[in-house]
Amino acid sequence: ADLTYIRNALLCTAKIDTMLRDAMKRRIRDPKADVDRKEVIIHAQLRKANLYALSQLATSKARCGQLVSREGNEDLFDGKDKLVPLCGHIVASMGTFDLEATNLACNILRNVFISDETRQLALDQLKLSQFGSSMIDLCTNRNQNTCGIAAGIVRFLCSMRSLDLLQEAFPEASMTKALNFDLTKIYPTVRVELARALSYAVSTIAQNAKPSDKLYKLLLTPETISLVSFLLQSNHGVLVLEALDAIKHLPDTLLKSCKAEVKIYLPKDEVDEEDLELTEEDLAEIDKALEQLDNLNINEDDIDLSKLDPNRTKGTLVEEENRKQAEEQEKEKNNQNPLNQEEEVVAISLGQRIGAFANQRVKLEGTGNDAGAVAVVAEEVLQLLENK
Repeated sequence: ADLTYIRNALLCTAKIDTMLRDAMKRRIRDPKADVDRKEVIIHAQLRKANLYALSQLATSKARCGQLVSREGNEDLFDGKDKLVPLCGHIVASMGTFDLEATNLACNILRNVFISDETRQLALDQLKLSQFGSSMIDLCTNRNQNTCGIAAGIVRFLCSMRSLDLLQEAFPEASMTKALNFDLTKIYPTVRVELARALSYAVSTIAQNAKPSDKLYKLLLTPETISLVSFLLQSNHGVLVLEALDAIKHLPDTLLKSCKAEVKIYLPKDEVDEEDLELTEEDLAEIDKALEQLDNLNINEDDIDLSKLDPNRTKGTLVEEENRKQAEEQEKEKNNQNPLNQEEEVVAISLGQRIGAFANQRVKLEGTGNDAGAVAVVAEEVLQLLENK
């Protein structure tokens, strides 16, 4: 592509971005301000066209490297003819105002962040605190594609395993927002990407941060590890290894808490009978319940005899039998309809699930999954758990 065309496209987009931002500020300051809506729409469409053209250029590692490493001209728009700062500004300011422009800018940034080399070049050109916060906000954007891309970028940032970058890009306020997302309202792909991001963040914090650090106190908790352990429900080795790596580096006290509190939820038909065996905690609960039954005393005063009906007739029994048959027929009808069938889910302990990977009882899916490599790491983590 002609570098002159790229530079002009960037300059044009930056100029339009400035004009649109000024228009938004005028309306925010004064809702009755005179803003030409038709002109705003035309400018937004032109910006979208330029971003689409630039997104078609940022489709390979080599091309992303050329686009990111270009030197900006500080005499024009304060260096905003650089691709990364421009896209970073758009995603930070247009998340709910211009969904299409935000999505295109996110696509460009995602392509740039895929490669380690271009990712570092891009990070040097961004205001990380603003950028990280905007990515967290976009994880709940109305555009599903934008949500997934934003969560992926959060994961790319955390995967760099840099404590300084983590603290700058995702301070306590931003990370708290991510931890408090309503899991029933975010898209499944977003939940997976955020769980992967948290696994990297937990591993980095556990190995490098001090117990007095804010992120240490926020992330190294059983609640956060439960979010990370969501990856252990998967049969993909890459996701499992990321979760295991985070758990492996947890401090002893937290590891002990997670052993008792963290549960893995799986469809019953995916759980081996070995994983459903009673644990020591289960046996203790049963013994406690039996002891309570032994000490249970029931007097006649505890029974309300008025509830018994001595005048039950044969007709009443027939009606009850008919009702039961009707209920069974309705249940059978619902079971035959796949839309009404719900998988029975069971909860197993963290140690039981990791043990299944260690003993290679879980069939891994996808290409490049090494069951042996996963089993080695799982066995290492399992030993740590059993020693607590």
